[in-house]
Amino acid sequence: MCYPDLHLSDEVEFAEGIKMKNSDVLELSSEDDVASTGDRCPHRDRWSLLLPQSIAKKPLELLHADICGPISPYTLAGNKYFLLIVDDFTRWMWVFILAAKNDAFRAFKKFKFLTENKTEYKIKTLRTDRGGEFLSTEFTQFCEDEGIE
Repeated sequence: MCYPDLHLSDEVEFAEGIKMKNSDVLELSSEDDVASTGDRCPHRDRWSLLLPQSIAKKPLELLHADICGPISPYTLAGNKYFLLIVDDFTRWMWVFILAAKNDAFRAFKKFKFLTENKTEYKIKTLRTDRGGEFLSTEFTQFCEDEGIE
């Protein structure tokens, strides 16, 4: 479906024809409500009015990151957390599964290496909730050395 958040779309009356029976079940009232793969979402222009515009002017200029967890149930490997990184310009998202919060630094270093080597762009700013995993001496020193604000 083309609706980014069905609950919000229902609240602002963008999702005509969709009946929310409960938080998990959707009922489509007609075939016109389903956009086939590749079709432009008919509500895309209206959504752009609600979504904040990107502050960044190019990829990797501004990244948003947060640690989520502990998740339940754990993964089969016993991992309890994940690191989510979102590029402000492209809105691409990367998820790194972590055993512990202190694995965030290693995951971020890996992310930086992979993305900067595959693109012509460099990470400029990392925006976080300033949680302990992002404020470690090792993490802050790395960002300082790499020119990441």
